[in-house]
Amino acid sequence: MKMLRNEMKNMFLLIVNKRRLLGLTTFLFPLAVLAQSQYDYYDDDAVVGGADIALSGLIIIFVIVAVAIALLFIVFVIAKVYYWLNPEADPKYKSRFDNNEIKPDNYLYEPVYKENKAYIPVDFDYKNPADIQKYINQLKKDYELTKATSEDWEDKVIDWGQHADEEHEIWDRGEASYSKDGRKFLIYEDKLERYFMKRGVEIICDNAFSFTHDDKFIDFPNSLKVMGNSVFSRANMKRFDIPSSVVKITGNPFVACTIGLKCLSSDFVFENGILYDKRMIRIISVMQYLNMIVYDQTISISDNVKIIGRYSFREISCGAVIIPNSVVFIGEFAFSYSNIKRIEVGKNVCEIETGAFKGARISTIQLPNSVKCIGPSAFEDCNHLKSIKLSSSLSLIDERTFKDCSELNDVVVHEGVTIIKKNAFYWCAKLAKIHFPNSLELIEKDAFSQCALSEVVIPKHTIVEEGAFMQSCRIIRKE
Repeated sequence: MKMLRNEMKNMFLLIVNKRRLLGLTTFLFPLAVLAQSQYDYYDDDAVVGGADIALSGLIIIFVIVAVAIALLFIVFVIAKVYYWLNPEADPKYKSRFDNNEIKPDNYLYEPVYKENKAYIPVDFDYKNPADIQKYINQLKKDYELTKATSEDWEDKVIDWGQHADEEHEIWDRGEASYSKDGRKFLIYEDKLERYFMKRGVEIICDNAFSFTHDDKFIDFPNSLKVMGNSVFSRANMKRFDIPSSVVKITGNPFVACTIGLKCLSSDFVFENGILYDKRMIRIISVMQYLNMIVYDQTISISDNVKIIGRYSFREISCGAVIIPNSVVFIGEFAFSYSNIKRIEVGKNVCEIETGAFKGARISTIQLPNSVKCIGPSAFEDCNHLKSIKLSSSLSLIDERTFKDCSELNDVVVHEGVTIIKKNAFYWCAKLAKIHFPNSLELIEKDAFSQCALSEVVIPKHTIVEEGAFMQSCRIIRKE
């Protein structure tokens, strides 16, 4: 109701300001002239009762004017409500922004601050396995903080920056886009030399500054608390300072980018080219300059590290990475498309997330028996992978786990696996032999399609969906 009263007040002010008053005067002047001419006519011609008739005419005219003003006011209110519900339809939509971009305190509007507990870092007992699992679960929740929803995109607010007065096509995203509530910075287009982010922004969404080139100057407000994944993916910026206000990073903001990094936040540590959380429990980012080290160099990880963060080693090149026994979790796409010849996995890793090694150039890998879960596409597109030993603790081989591993010819599937999901080994063209354990209950469609298997022996009770194997593959049932 308060908002509606403010809108009504603004409407009244719009009507009585100088431009509206001038228009109203222009509208009333001909009516006044008409009324005066009518009065003169009756008076000059001495028509009986002429003055009274003229007065009656004036009253009618003023009633008409009052009705016209009321209708005009109603039209303005309807238009204002419509533009409030559909802001991009408003011709003055762009004028919401302060076009003077050099002011550090410019803003979209005054946001209503509400402390979000999800932004506040939680301290865990990192020696307690149960607390480590809570920490991992919290990380998975944090991933959602920096995702721009479909609603964010549909209701986005565009800052055209120095091009505010130009005509723009509907498909043109503009210089920068914000969520309607002003809390999320959605995306930035690489057209400005300097850009001052609007006051009130708390979250930089995933991929917001991807492919930003040259030495841009971008000023971040003190309200900023959360940075997303791949924020500066493939960007080429000489320098970036992580603001002191940032308390959460939900992935690797610096995937495959060339950037000089300095950390001003006490919640993170940047040491020897690697960005960690403040306790150095999680690796957040291995910086791009490591792509230029000699190929036989080994990256050794501190025994303090327990989490290999999502995307943290993506597209990194080196001879080997030794994952210590302290590590229990490998995040999604952590080593994806990396040029690492050898990766040694510590004996206490419990969970490997989606796409963790997708497209990596590893030729062989051995997973410890501690691994209980491997996410979809974990080894998809590993075209150099020839052999792998799976964990005996696995109960499921998920979708596309080894899809398009064209060189894979040696797989050991332990007893305990109950389900092989669809496309798990799709197009493993050199996979000619595999052993199926007695625990196996289901092989889904296309699980081994386009493989080199000519004959397989499967337990009698195992359900094999249509198309799980090539038609040329002979299936033998064992008791």
